[in-house]
Parts: sequence; C-alpha cells; structure tokens
Amino acid sequence: MNKQTRDDESHRLFPLLRAEYGVCVKDRSMIKPHVWIIHTDRGKWILKKYRSFFEASRQQVFLRLLKKSGFQAAPSVEGMIRLQHAYWTLQTYIPFSETFTFADEEDRNAGICLLREYHSCSRQLLYHPFFFTMIPRYQLYEKWTRRYQSFLYDLFAIKPVSYTHLTLPTTPYF
Repeated sequence: MNKQTRDDESHRLFPLLRAEYGVCVKDRSMIKPHVWIIHTDRGKWILKKYRSFFEASRQQVFLRLLKKSGFQAAPSVEGMIRLQHAYWTLQTYIPFSETFTFADEEDRNAGICLLREYHSCSRQLLYHPFFFTMIPRYQLYEKWTRRYQSFLYDLFAIKPVSYTHLTLPTTPYF
C-alpha cells in the first residue's frame, strides 16, 4: 500500500469518524500499515483495520470479556466503521510514561506481573462459549517446540562442540 492510498483512505475514514462518533481527527501517526494513533479533540485513540466484520467483532468481544474478567490493561473498543472492504475499530489509547526495555530489571518485573495478570484473567475465559466458537485454536506448544528444536539443530551446525550438553532433535523442522 503506497502513501497515496493511505492518505486517500484516511481522508474518507476521518469524516466517517466525525459523523458516527463525534471524533474530530487533528493528526495521526502510523504504528503499522493498519494501526494508527489518532490525535483528536477528545484525546488520543487507536484505529485498527481488520479484513472482515467477523475479525473486528471477535476482537471487540474478546477485549470486553477480558476487561470483565478483571484485566483492566486491555483497551476498549468504542466503535467500528466500515470503509470499502475493511472494518476499522476505534479503541481507547492506553498511555505509557516510559518506553519498556528488557535491559531494565524493574521493567522486566512489571512486564512479568502484567503477563501473569493477563494469564490469570484470560484463564477464566477458557470455558466461555465465545472461545469455542470464535477464537481459532493454535497449537502454540507444538509450534514453539518445533522452533526450539530447529534452533538447537542450527546451533549444532554452527558450533557443534560448544553445545554438546543440549539434545539434538531427531529430525530438523524447516
């Protein structure tokens, strides 16, 4: 997507935001091609683009359930707009005071605490009907096991002597 296409899209999207939600966009910053921070007369917001109504709705329901379970660090979806063949969600902006860095022990500890809180709250949702019908199943354990085994296999190819204490996978996963 080139800059002209993005600008055309924003010039059609922003009047819709004003008409539907009373949000007047003053400026925008692109985080990713389909994720923007917008600066408005009502503060900062996040705009996220989804390919389908189903994907945007699924994200909205998931975030609502997550907040209801007690995880307040999740943003809220305040609205949704259809533009061409895509759906944009208007989400609350969650400000941060400083950039997170793995080099800082306090940041790492805060990140671990937030991750634990997320897992504790999301665990409550495992048996909610929404998860069986709307959330795709990923085999994360298997995926990361394959990545780890592939990593070990590559390590042996690079420096076979240094890593003799690690186990070599029986077959490489490429």
